[in-house]
Amino acid sequence: MRYGERRYFAASPSDGRTRGQSLVEMALVVPILLLLMFGVVEMGRLFFAYVTVQHAARRGAQVASTGRGEREGTRPDLIETAVREATNHLVHGDEAIITVRSSRDNGSSWRAGPGGPCEMVEVRVDYPYQPAIPIIASLMPSQITLIGRDRKINEPWIPCDR
Repeated sequence: MRYGERRYFAASPSDGRTRGQSLVEMALVVPILLLLMFGVVEMGRLFFAYVTVQHAARRGAQVASTGRGEREGTRPDLIETAVREATNHLVHGDEAIITVRSSRDNGSSWRAGPGGPCEMVEVRVDYPYQPAIPIIASLMPSQITLIGRDRKINEPWIPCDR
């Protein structure tokens, strides 16, 4: 053999079998990897929805505790608007159920509404989460209710009755 000359060898009979083996291995591994990847994406969506619902409840309680809109009678509407603005990034965010209640005795007994000065107010947001990726949706419940809630003490916008 002279310098620069290359020799080509005939393919061994096992080359076709190793190629077929690689194809079978890939056919077995790829669906598992795709399922894992889609699962991670769906869990990311679920976590995003949960954090958004928690933020919406916190934002609603923050607005409720200020007493803004009390004199005009628009306080419940302001609370709902704040929560809806916080959930507008969610798919079907308008389906979230908002509950506002208050307590004079720091949580022993509750009544509907945002309450008066120096009372505890709780805003609860229930959001029906539905998986978006069909193959993952078949492995999960069809709907998961995410609950966010926050409690705050109302500011004394008028002197407290204590």
